[in-house]
Amino acid sequence: KKNAHLKKLWHRAAAVLIFKDESLNETLIQKRSKVKDREPGLLCQQGGHLTSGETYLQGALRELHEELLVGLSLPNVELSPLFRLKHTHENEFQLVYKLVYSGPFHIDKEEVEEYFWVKMDDLMKDIKAHPEKYTQTCKFIFSEYQQRCPKPIPEKSRRKREEDDEMDGEEEEEFDDEDV
Repeated sequence: KKNAHLKKLWHRAAAVLIFKDESLNETLIQKRSKVKDREPGLLCQQGGHLTSGETYLQGALRELHEELLVGLSLPNVELSPLFRLKHTHENEFQLVYKLVYSGPFHIDKEEVEEYFWVKMDDLMKDIKAHPEKYTQTCKFIFSEYQQRCPKPIPEKSRRKREEDDEMDGEEEEEFDDEDV
C-alpha cells in the first residue's frame, strides 16, 4: 500500500459508508489515529486498500473489523454496493458500499482515534467549510455520494409520506372500477 502511493501505482480500495438507520440521515465518521503514516488525525469514512487476491467485499469487511469491530462479529447485515470510483488523486479504483448499522463498535486505537455520528447535511457543510480536516478520499467519496445518491428523506416528511401511503391504500379499497 505504501509503495502504491509512493510510486503512484493504480490499486484497489473499498470504502464503507455506515448509516445509523434506514433514513440515511446520519453517517459514521472516524478520526484517523495520529500514528497512521498517511493523513494522520484526519476525518474519514471507513475502508482501505485491498490485499492481493482479495475481493472488494472481502476487503470492506476486513477493514470494518480492523477499524471498528475489533473482537466483534458483524450481525446479519448487508453491505450494499453504492458506486464505483476512479480516484485519480490517490490512483485508486474504489468500490463504495452502504451499511446500515448502529453499533456496537470497538475500535483499534492504532487505526482510529475516535468515531461519531454526523448528519449528512452537517457533514457536507463542514467538508466545504473546513476541507483540511478530511482525507482526500473522504472528500471525494462524499462529493460523489451527494451527486449520485438520492437525498435522505427528513424524518417528519418520511412519517407523513407513510401516513399518506396508508391513506392511499384505504381510498383505493373504497372505489372500484365501476365508480370511476
